[in-house]
Amino acid sequence: MVQPAPGAAVPRAIPESAEAIAPAWLADVLREAGALAAGRVAEVRAQPIAVGEGFAGRLARLSVTYEGAPAAAPASVIAKFAADHEPTRRMLASLGGYEREVRFYREWAERAGLPTPRCYYAEIDPATATFMILLEDMRPATVGDQVAGASLEQAREVTRLLATFHARWWNDERVLRELRPRAEVLQEVLRLFRAGLPAFRASMSGAYPGLVVLAERLDSIAGELAEDLVAVRRPFTLVHGDVRLDNLFFPTPEGGRFAVIDWQGTAAGQPAADLAYWLVLSLPIELRRARERELLALYHATLVDRGVRGYSLRRLRRDYRRAAMAFVVGAVVLSSNLDLLGPERGRALVDAALRRFEAALDDAHARSLSRLLVASVRASRALRRARLLPGR
Repeated sequence: MVQPAPGAAVPRAIPESAEAIAPAWLADVLREAGALAAGRVAEVRAQPIAVGEGFAGRLARLSVTYEGAPAAAPASVIAKFAADHEPTRRMLASLGGYEREVRFYREWAERAGLPTPRCYYAEIDPATATFMILLEDMRPATVGDQVAGASLEQAREVTRLLATFHARWWNDERVLRELRPRAEVLQEVLRLFRAGLPAFRASMSGAYPGLVVLAERLDSIAGELAEDLVAVRRPFTLVHGDVRLDNLFFPTPEGGRFAVIDWQGTAAGQPAADLAYWLVLSLPIELRRARERELLALYHATLVDRGVRGYSLRRLRRDYRRAAMAFVVGAVVLSSNLDLLGPERGRALVDAALRRFEAALDDAHARSLSRLLVASVRASRALRRARLLPGR
């Protein structure tokens, strides 16, 4: 349970690294969060974790030694900080990613409808992009293996959970009021996409020519796609924005529970975007090909079971294909701003994602579909200019 706005009652400086966390500071934070009823923190030992896997930030496990504390006090907690890599830090600050994650844990985590780690503290200084989130250590649960890909059991479980989560916020005006994508943020995405396209073309043409072709086609209508995102057309819901195995904890034989982390992309958005991101990027190619129709039907049936009406399976399939095509915009932006040349596992994550993405585009005949999408958007633009269609 997140205590009243983690960080709101703790007007102290935000540590910029695990080494900067003093025992007295941590004790105060845990007391404010209701996690330390008595005693004090005697020692904090920090160990970096997920090196080369968390591109958007730095993670550390803090092992805590107490004096006079009850047995329920957490033996360890997880601290999350902004990325060291300056282009990554600058990009996420300009896109509001760090701010969105802090806001999610402070305002949305308890009511979101997907399990999350308990949050003890979440604070940001927007002027410097210094931020820190202090979370429950989910051990003995473990995150999935993004490189290996999801099992069929995991694919079904997460697909059901996503549908239940999306149904909870289906066309809910509270999501639109509080989490509508800001026009200036989407314009920044558009700027980063166009700035990164030449480098993406140069580095990816040999290995992933299909992605380059799609990126170049979408470049001609990227502005209109950004306008669509700002408009948030129905159906919309609360979306996570980065549903993949490395952001999901699963129970192990030793215990633990399911939980979802990394909420920097949370927003009002199209439900099919979360689903496409999950199935395309986290399932091994052959498993997705064999089970994609089954999993789309499972997602749709779960929506209906949770009370969603007026959204056909046919419409879902169309939205799913379009959402998958739009991922190329993110691929261009991220390839130009994240540190993708770090440890070997980080490179393996990127390679697995790009291989699965291009395979999904080939399976969906995305290059042909993209030509139709471009033609449709251009026709709509011409009709609006001729005042034969209403403006946005």
